[in-house]
Amino acid sequence: MPTTGTDHINFTPEPHDVRIVRNGWIYYVRGVRRGERFVGGGLTPEGGMAVALIALVAGRRLLAWHERQPWKVGVVRLRADGGGIVRTVHRERAGASPDARIAALADEVRAGRFEPT
Repeated sequence: MPTTGTDHINFTPEPHDVRIVRNGWIYYVRGVRRGERFVGGGLTPEGGMAVALIALVAGRRLLAWHERQPWKVGVVRLRADGGGIVRTVHRERAGASPDARIAALADEVRAGRFEPT
């Protein structure tokens, strides 16, 4: 995946996330665990942050539970010129593994499906 050093994003892309530049837009096709956000402010209260805090008390069992949470996949978009905000333009459940659906959504992005109207 190309570098994201100049992208104005509020998340850290994971190795399975895909970055695509198309027609003046930057798209990220992302996979996150249930309870985590695609963009902005980190983790949702019902998601990873709560898991991390409780893990201090409950230990490995809770961390193992978090790892079994289903995945969500989605597409986020931002302007390539750095203006505007990062928006989630699509999201869905992916089940046990996000990889196949991330690849399919990346193909849809390359075909122009998520371009603004």
